[in-house]
Amino acid sequence: MSRKGGSSLLHAPYLRTPSSTTQLRTPNLLPTCLQHNCVLPIACHTARRNKKSELEEKQRLEVLAETRRKEKLEEKQRQEALAELRRKDKVELERLKIEAQFKLGTTTTEADYSKLPSKEVSKFLHRFEVKEDISLYLILFERQVHRLHIPKEHWVSYLLGLLPPEISHVIAREPDEKADDYDHVKELLLNRFKLTPEKFRQLVSTHQKAYNRTWTDYYHKLATYFDGWILGLKIETYEDLRKLIINIRPDETESTN
Repeated sequence: MSRKGGSSLLHAPYLRTPSSTTQLRTPNLLPTCLQHNCVLPIACHTARRNKKSELEEKQRLEVLAETRRKEKLEEKQRQEALAELRRKDKVELERLKIEAQFKLGTTTTEADYSKLPSKEVSKFLHRFEVKEDISLYLILFERQVHRLHIPKEHWVSYLLGLLPPEISHVIAREPDEKADDYDHVKELLLNRFKLTPEKFRQLVSTHQKAYNRTWTDYYHKLATYFDGWILGLKIETYEDLRKLIINIRPDETESTN
């Protein structure tokens, strides 16, 4: 009994408190775990998860930036379109106002038209650009000065204010008696700057709608190019037009695109 009891007393402390051997071995568990790759998978998983989060955040920021860029571009286009509509409304209002004044007889006399500033005409007609067709531009110009009831002897003065310097210089080199003759100036400009029917055909094939223009603008521009093409070829009958359209080969049309 005493032996058994002694044995119990001998081992009792080890049941209640950790042994010194256990305390010494516990710190050595970490190197052993590292040697058996217990911690490395956790670290790798954490790194992968962090990298994935970074990529997702980067993609989110890129999408957000692209969305904002598109929104700014669309807003800019809307503002430009709105400004263009306002400009056209203002021009139309000015035109109606002037026409109403003429009908009421409250405008200046014919002798005063020489004092009318050129900018009054420029309100209704844009400045001519070299890439445009001068014949069509002159048609528009004549319509506007007719609407404003400007005497023909003053037309050249108003036209010069709408032409670029390189074209105005051509007119300035003419003798005085011819430089003020609108019919002579018109013939001079047509001979120097008129587009050919082939150029009009190419414009018909390649013309596209600008983002800041309306479909109505696109239609009128295309109709202008088409009229220039047909008039230049002196197409006067349906049969002539039919032959012209049929004779256009598809590869010629595609080559202009």
